[in-house]
Amino acid sequence: MQDPSPPYVPLRASTDAQPWRADEPLHPHCTFASTRHGYLAEGRVETCERAELVSRLAKYPATEGVYVPGTVGLSRPENVPGLLDEYRRESVRVARRSALWTGLFAAAGVGVLEWAMARWNTGVRSLPGLMAAFSLAYLGLALHGVRAAARVRADVFIHARQARRHWEWARDQPGYFTWALAVPLCIVYLFTMMDEAIPRAALVKPAVWDGEAWRMLTGPMLHGGLYHVWMNVAALLVLGRMVEAHTTRFHLAAVFLCPVVGGSALSVLLSPRTSVGASGGVMRLIGFLWMMARLRPRQLPDDFGGRMNYAIGATALLGVLGFEFIDNWAHLGGLLAGAGIGWLLLRDGPWERREGWLVAVGGTMSLIILWGAMVGAVAMAWTR
Repeated sequence: MQDPSPPYVPLRASTDAQPWRADEPLHPHCTFASTRHGYLAEGRVETCERAELVSRLAKYPATEGVYVPGTVGLSRPENVPGLLDEYRRESVRVARRSALWTGLFAAAGVGVLEWAMARWNTGVRSLPGLMAAFSLAYLGLALHGVRAAARVRADVFIHARQARRHWEWARDQPGYFTWALAVPLCIVYLFTMMDEAIPRAALVKPAVWDGEAWRMLTGPMLHGGLYHVWMNVAALLVLGRMVEAHTTRFHLAAVFLCPVVGGSALSVLLSPRTSVGASGGVMRLIGFLWMMARLRPRQLPDDFGGRMNYAIGATALLGVLGFEFIDNWAHLGGLLAGAGIGWLLLRDGPWERREGWLVAVGGTMSLIILWGAMVGAVAMAWTR
């Protein structure tokens, strides 16, 4: 293949308030002289065989442009005849392979659990049980992926490009409150890794009923392990940036705090087990974004609501299989409270016209309260 002439330079991106919605124009003067296929990657056209092109699209459906012999220049993947069918077959093959390996891992997890229960008389609430629950949940998601891959349509490429550009746009927006929550959560974990932290500051239900209501705030600031805190902080860094990008930083703090009471309260009322972790806060953000997709769909990518539905479904599946470890009531309470505060703050009406200063004040106070809860969790964990 000859180099494009003139050299490929992406045309100026849209200056619209939603630059992630519209595709950047492909260069109109790209010319090729090759019998091979190609794809656009980081501003360069890489040549390949057709099978490699299909495999590339299966891994990176957000590829901006492709080249096929017989065309003058780059084309969108959805506009190339026959490419979608090949993409669908390759996606199904990859999904089946993933489901096979996940199934083997799930079988191993269940086997380890059975062996541990027979060897040490351990219960389901153990590390092998947690491993089995997560592996079975991932197997369910992998099987769903096979079904979804067989039903993909041409807009899968459009949605993938939108999702990638949307995340890049959201990541470039200021995320002060997201980091102001994520970093202290990690610090709290480092200072509360001792076993004594759970009985002293976690959401211990009998202690709450005895009057220690402050545990409803300190419990969500603690985590049960490195993997636990990593999952929650990683989700916060993604979802929190999206909330800040589409609303304000004050909305983020208010959304993260207000439903704390809802999730913790529902957990206290309906579950006797001790619980820790900010996963309820993550569910609040998901509930808020889910409501935003319903009330303000034009502010989000076309399939954003579907991705929120998938996140809710995946969490529900994990909760059903891992009910011995996961506080599903806190998740459900957080989700409902996040959707509720989203409906309150995002719907049209007189409230929206005067919400600016109220959310600013409420968000600032919420962040201060959250920091206070983190300090309180560390202080109670170290109290002798």
